[in-house]
Amino acid sequence: MNTTRKTAAALLLAAALLPAAAPPADAGDPSRQAEGRRLIQLIGMENLLTQMADGALTQQIEATRLSDPNIPDPVLEIIRDELEAAYRDSFDEMLNWAAGLFTDRLNPTEMKETIAFYSSATGQKVLHVTPQIMQESMAIGQRWSEQIMIRVGPKIEARLGPSGRAQPGYAPATREAPSAPPRAFPSASASSTTPPRPKAAAQTPVQQPAPVQPPPAMPPVPSGSLPEPQ
Repeated sequence: MNTTRKTAAALLLAAALLPAAAPPADAGDPSRQAEGRRLIQLIGMENLLTQMADGALTQQIEATRLSDPNIPDPVLEIIRDELEAAYRDSFDEMLNWAAGLFTDRLNPTEMKETIAFYSSATGQKVLHVTPQIMQESMAIGQRWSEQIMIRVGPKIEARLGPSGRAQPGYAPATREAPSAPPRAFPSASASSTTPPRPKAAAQTPVQQPAPVQPPPAMPPVPSGSLPEPQ
């Protein structure tokens, strides 16, 4: 097989392996399709898809060149022409697919409101500042992660010690398991057939009578303290 046939076979195989997408739900409604096309134009998705198509074409040409360094330039130009024509002829269809991503998820009222927003000066400003916001958000997340490591680093080093390993007797912190699993609610059938057991009445302890104490003994009378009888 010569170079031209091998290249053509490789391109046909790559095209055959591409997954087929499902058609949009509103593919047969011209008004809905027009709304979707208007929206992707407003949000800049159409320009983005154009750039992606150009990049994909360049990558495919470069991949073809790398797969066969001996491919003649006239053959490569024919491949480029055919690919460009295929991208150009199917680009409108691809835009309809992209529009269907929105019409499949937004009802007619939501589509009109979304188009009205992005048609306004505020909507266009949101689109203009969104890339900057995303870039700054990533920078904020990176700084936050670095601050976490600065705070946690000394704690990790202290627990690992000079050896850089866990100290003897160290056990990873674990969450305490509950002492008992939560009780399930009784089923309706069980509650209807088995009445609850009544609580036992509290018993009052019987008080024992106090023991009788003997009377205190009289103190002895000292001799000579009483007068002698006459």
